[in-house]
Amino acid sequence: MSYDFMAEEVSGEEERHDSWSELPSEVLSLIFSHLFSKQDHFIFGVICKSWKSVTAFRTHRPLPFDFSYRRSPFLMALKGNKYNFFHPTHSSYYLHIPELLDKIILDSKYGWLLVAGTGDEFLSIFFFHPLTKERIDLPDLPFNNYVVGFYSLPTSPECVVVAIETFGCILFTIAITKPGDEDWIDVHLYYDQKRFRYGSRRFFICSTPVFHNGKCYCLDENGNVAVFDPNHIEDSWDFCGKPYSKVSHLSVVQSFIVESDGELLTVFLGNEGEFWILKLNPVTWEWMEVKDLGNKVLYLSNGASWAEKTVFEGMGNRIYLPMLCDNSNTVVFYYLTTLKFHSDGHDFSQKDVFHMKQLHHSTWIEPW
Repeated sequence: MSYDFMAEEVSGEEERHDSWSELPSEVLSLIFSHLFSKQDHFIFGVICKSWKSVTAFRTHRPLPFDFSYRRSPFLMALKGNKYNFFHPTHSSYYLHIPELLDKIILDSKYGWLLVAGTGDEFLSIFFFHPLTKERIDLPDLPFNNYVVGFYSLPTSPECVVVAIETFGCILFTIAITKPGDEDWIDVHLYYDQKRFRYGSRRFFICSTPVFHNGKCYCLDENGNVAVFDPNHIEDSWDFCGKPYSKVSHLSVVQSFIVESDGELLTVFLGNEGEFWILKLNPVTWEWMEVKDLGNKVLYLSNGASWAEKTVFEGMGNRIYLPMLCDNSNTVVFYYLTTLKFHSDGHDFSQKDVFHMKQLHHSTWIEPW
């Protein structure tokens, strides 16, 4: 649908008076959703009463069923009995999803969520599409301390689900399954000097694993990155170089691993707001520090993380986090150009992470 805001041609003595104040609220909402700065929001609201009424309902509107036109992902977080969907630069929305109450989101890709139960159903796991309500059940998890990731569309025969035990003193387990399977295939790895040659005698995974060039990569609390082939786990398990020496893991509060345009990145957030971004050299298997992302944007969360290229000037070199401004409930991003935290549409700029809301049970979800 398109709208012509120009007055029609008048013929003879016929005269038409179009008023900007009589524009449909749907059109005004669409216009307002594409305004980023606080100054633009203020100017929009002082045009007339009907325009100002739109600004009053900017946040927490029902999520439109078709939101694929907003190509950026949404940060999805549970609040009360509904989920809020925070767009990085536009409005936020809400959606009642009773199927996900008391559930934990483990991973997200292609618009699908990988979800685990809680309480008496803490080992149950399934795929769920929040818009179509489609559900695909998987076999119950074989252990209760885990991180889980998946590869390919859940409806594809190539879909693989990998569960990794997050902590073990003598051994830990990696399990593989697919939609339609009745059970998991377990592989037990014992701690020895060959497999665990860096750091302490434990491998405590702190981030959702990612798939890259057919292999699975997972990050531990000491900055170790392990890699294995899901088809040959025991024979292929290895570490990607040594942890980067300049990263003080005693001060790291959040760690992420993400695939970016054929490259593997690890991102560490310190307790005072400092960032370390590292890129794996695929030849030497050494970690190199990255100071500039160029036209790339990173979307990081405990549930899912990924990178995208942007074609809009000034939108690159950003790291969007599962955090909100205390006073505005807008998504926070770290801008590598200024080395500060900012939020679109608001006069917010600071170097540390104070006065921010951390969304622990959240994930980025793609329009699909």
